Amino acid sequence: MGRSRLFLTMELRRRGIELTPPANQGSSPPPDPTIPGVPRQFVAADAEFKTQLFLRLSVNGGPETDLPSARGRLIWFSPSGRGRYILSLVPRPELGFVKAGEARGGYLNLQMGGDSFVLTSGASIAPAGAPYFVYALHDPEWEPAASSQRDKPQAGSVGPEEIASLRKEQVK
Repeated sequence: MGRSRLFLTMELRRRGIELTPPANQGSSPPPDPTIPGVPRQFVAADAEFKTQLFLRLSVNGGPETDLPSARGRLIWFSPSGRGRYILSLVPRPELGFVKAGEARGGYLNLQMGGDSFVLTSGASIAPAGAPYFVYALHDPEWEPAASSQRDKPQAGSVGPEEIASLRKEQVK
């Protein structure tokens, strides 16, 4: 480490600022954070999902794949060729969501349609430092609008209004 970089690092630490490299440049992912305890029902005051820093997806115990970060009341992920899985911390039976897994710290597991999915993040996925049930809706027909993204796993967020609108279209 050069003298100027060392001086800058020491000065930043003195001011209480810690520099960390971007999560995706490390040689290995951080350990799976876990939170002990029995999952409890999520309440609206507990806030939203957030998957930030280092988000990875494993399907049926296979190799992990990087995903973009997402934040919102409903987040989704799309493994290549499987549609998308929309996740909620709140039961939404009127929209077709079913209890499918749990979130603990930076670890979220989901079982749906005979498949097992594990999302891991370098930071807590669910709020308030407690384990929660996760509800999911599988949208098997969904695919990214851009053809260049169809062979890559994707993630994002969506509003309940869009899900309700899609359900109405499917009924027609």
